[in-house]
Amino acid sequence: GETSAFLLIIVGFLMLKYVVIKREAAISMILTVPVVVFLVPDTPEIVGHAPWVSDPFLYLIGGPSLLMAFFFLTSPSATPNTKIGGLLFGVGVGILSVLGKMYTTIAGVEMYSILIMNFLVPVLDYRKGVFQFKQEKAAVQGNNYSVTSFYATNTTKPIIDIVGINVPSFEAYDELPKFTEFRKILSENQDKATLLQKITASELRCGCGGAFMPVGKKWELAIANTPKYLVVNGCEGEPFTFKDYFLMKNYPHLLLEGIAISAWILDIKEVYIVINSAYDVCYDKINRAIDDFNKTFKDIKISFHVQYVPDLYILGEETALLNYLEGIRGEPRLKPPYPPEKGLFGQPTVINNVETLSWIALLLNKPDLFKEGQIKLITLLDDVASIQEVRLGTTIENIIKDKNITAIEIGGVSGGFLPADYFHTRYENKELSKLGLNIGSASIRTFTKQSEVLEAVANSVKFLQQASCGRCVPCRVGTQALDQFVNKQLITDIDKKALEWISEVSHTMQQTSTCGLGKTAPTALLSYLKYFEGNKE
Repeated sequence: GETSAFLLIIVGFLMLKYVVIKREAAISMILTVPVVVFLVPDTPEIVGHAPWVSDPFLYLIGGPSLLMAFFFLTSPSATPNTKIGGLLFGVGVGILSVLGKMYTTIAGVEMYSILIMNFLVPVLDYRKGVFQFKQEKAAVQGNNYSVTSFYATNTTKPIIDIVGINVPSFEAYDELPKFTEFRKILSENQDKATLLQKITASELRCGCGGAFMPVGKKWELAIANTPKYLVVNGCEGEPFTFKDYFLMKNYPHLLLEGIAISAWILDIKEVYIVINSAYDVCYDKINRAIDDFNKTFKDIKISFHVQYVPDLYILGEETALLNYLEGIRGEPRLKPPYPPEKGLFGQPTVINNVETLSWIALLLNKPDLFKEGQIKLITLLDDVASIQEVRLGTTIENIIKDKNITAIEIGGVSGGFLPADYFHTRYENKELSKLGLNIGSASIRTFTKQSEVLEAVANSVKFLQQASCGRCVPCRVGTQALDQFVNKQLITDIDKKALEWISEVSHTMQQTSTCGLGKTAPTALLSYLKYFEGNKE
């Protein structure tokens, strides 16, 4: 018994000190248990236990309290997200477990104490004005609420002045009457299967949100399961990506037409349009476009729900978004099943990015638009922050053009960094993957000094570390390790052993993380070590 208690104390200390875990519930339980034991009256009604249960210290180290605290109350999935909620959770478990031990003969009463407190997690997570647990409560205009992830509370994404440069496909849409293509579909009573074939043939990839899965293939899987919902993902939690913002603000009718065509083809009657809570102007624009659509097509019965979501990066992951819309934690689900099989409220669901759906009407209007390769919108953060159309396969140097640029970040915070020596690379996933990179969120950020790159790497790693939902160990622990490594790299050189260790951590994250956040989190650091190490000055 003494040996077990001693080992538990050592392991518990190491976990609380060095492992990325939830600490609040564990610490509050450890402190609560001896206090309750001390306060509980020592009466003849205490049944079935030796006299030592009345000694606070012996109770703590002799029973299962330490085991429960260190190995159950540190779970990121079973305990509240809020710090005050975690503290109250631990206090509750401590009180219930001691009282259960003292006054009942229930075996394993501590486990039942945790189960009872689990029912209270939604209550403990709720704080007026801070955490909106139910999605219908969060569906209000304005960013007057926030949600706490494992590490941090969401913040409002800074909106920069951004202009459209070289976006001819979208500018041409302004010259057409609103909803031109959808009117044509209805007037000609076009066959849905034929329309799906046209979109499939265009090779439009719905990875406009990052994954690059062909739209046609995704829709075919959904149709086989009779989809019930269409979710339009406008979360755009990347700090340096604004293409969806640009589209919702400047081309809301185009987006809505793409949504209507998609819903028509898929025979979906209910649509959720989710918008980053920082995008107030987009919320208004989308609602006005919906009003225009409903007035124009009175016989079309599509129910639109415009939903604000917190500015949390993890909600860009489609299953985490579904969880949030259902009123539960925004954490990624295990796959399979995939959303087209089992999605929102357990029903087959199609999830597409804002940009993907915005291309639908344009492609049906001009089927040859992608004849020479898919066109992609990118966010270029140069002297002027801009949105541009780029045909995949164009070289990076043709996108940037400025000869003073010495390095770029490609793909957002989950992407990586490249020096000017590689600007001849074609901007497409096939070529970028050879360098360990991908298009990702389709942003390109430029640097005139290579010495700025390491600081940018540190910021990217810190962002992803705070954005982790904490559900899976590889991401939760791995992002913390990456952050510590980069902070050390800022002040000193790293030896070969440390490099081997961080490479192993990165490989583990890429292979075993539940979602794309953990899989891509090492990319920024690995690209820096590969292309910039030794060029800090």
